[in-house]
Amino acid sequence: MCTVKIVAISMISAVTWENFLLHLLNLISSRHCPAILPTASLRGAFSAAWKMQVDPIVEYHTGFTYAPVDASRNYVGVPYSDRFRYPKFFSADARVSKDVKVNEKYSLRFCLGVLNMTNHFSALDVRANTGDPQYGVFFGNYKRLFRGDFDVLF
Repeated sequence: MCTVKIVAISMISAVTWENFLLHLLNLISSRHCPAILPTASLRGAFSAAWKMQVDPIVEYHTGFTYAPVDASRNYVGVPYSDRFRYPKFFSADARVSKDVKVNEKYSLRFCLGVLNMTNHFSALDVRANTGDPQYGVFFGNYKRLFRGDFDVLF
């Protein structure tokens, strides 16, 4: 059985990209993490050139369990056992922002974000009904998405 353990590492702006990646690699290869890594989440905030800020988020966890059912919607076997699991989940997102001061009171913030940078398939649902011809097929996924934001700060 997999124990869910949330690991969050908060970093200040002085941390470099290299340190962020080293933290990620150390976390994954650490002997404190079991062979099936439960949940790991890394977030950071880095200062970049031209007074911009970069905010990466990396998340990894083993697949959650699910409960197969028959055509009458009765559980088949032991529901939510380790035998029935979603695939592993991985997500890497980043956001770059720049604040522009308009006057003493107002600033504008321009942001560009990328969700699911690696375009990794992370299933959202499974066909868990044993009567379904596509039983056991995982589906639903967030594809890579670019997003722009504009904020007024006061």
